Amino acid sequence: MTVAQAAEQCECCPRTLRRAIDTGQLVAIRLGVGPKSDRIHPDDLEAFWRKARYQPVQVRLAEIGRFVCPPTVDPDTRLEMRLAEIRLARKKRPGKVTKASLKMPTKKSSKKLV
Repeated sequence: MTVAQAAEQCECCPRTLRRAIDTGQLVAIRLGVGPKSDRIHPDDLEAFWRKARYQPVQVRLAEIGRFVCPPTVDPDTRLEMRLAEIRLARKKRPGKVTKASLKMPTKKSSKKLV
């Protein structure tokens, strides 16, 4: 199958597959002169996606160093827990509460901490 057909089957961009071919992660055969003549065997495509599939890493909460809410907690409860953390930080350290005082990882975002 062509790179375009493989990309359509995988529901990804053909450039993704081209990058994989260029880096040697995906095997392709060139039948002609240009890159449009590349062909990918379905078994090779399946093997590539099996290797590329995301597999979550098992990490203990003790290794993270900070309590992480389980995904079963609804968003409203998580918000209340976060607000309680902020109130506690304000009691310990009066004045402006910043991300640094809460020991949160910084992210480039336009949202302000309330």
